[in-house]
Amino acid sequence: MAVLSALFVKVDRRQGGLSVLSVAFCLALMTKPGDGRSLSFQLSYAAMAGLILLSPKWETLLWRLPPPLAKALSASLAALCATAPLSLAIFGTLYPGGIIAASLSGPLVLGFMWSLLAAVPLGFVLPFLQDPLSILHESFNNILLSVMEIGAAAPALVVETWWSQAISLASIALIILFVYCYPYMEHAIHRPKAAA
Repeated sequence: MAVLSALFVKVDRRQGGLSVLSVAFCLALMTKPGDGRSLSFQLSYAAMAGLILLSPKWETLLWRLPPPLAKALSASLAALCATAPLSLAIFGTLYPGGIIAASLSGPLVLGFMWSLLAAVPLGFVLPFLQDPLSILHESFNNILLSVMEIGAAAPALVVETWWSQAISLASIALIILFVYCYPYMEHAIHRPKAAA
């Protein structure tokens, strides 16, 4: 997607996130059609579509929270909403603890990545920093593992019967519909009335 976005900008054909995702999806299927049957492929594209379509809507809904928390939480909820129907249909299980784990791990992973990128030139120019940087990265890794354990320890939502699965899927669809429509409903409610 990053390469496609850069290419579109280069040829002066800027595209939205969903357009770029669609082109990437088609190219991936053209290159390796068999990947389309892979669950990881389907979940990855569903999660990305959820991030593009629903994350800004969740952020609008969570506007009362501090912005960094709202962004992390909205991304987690958007990805979960988009992948939940597939997870429930195939595994019959949903892990709400993933919302906590993903929300907490997002900023940590970002910090970890920037730290690693900075460590390469720093360690080369100032070799005495290699050991402290190594300890820092080990700490990042341990914290991330702890966050994942917290998420895994949360109880799972297990759906065993077809009717409970149908209710769960309908509930998720209603949540997605509400989150997607909420900004429009807010606008309609608070829109200034035209002068008669």
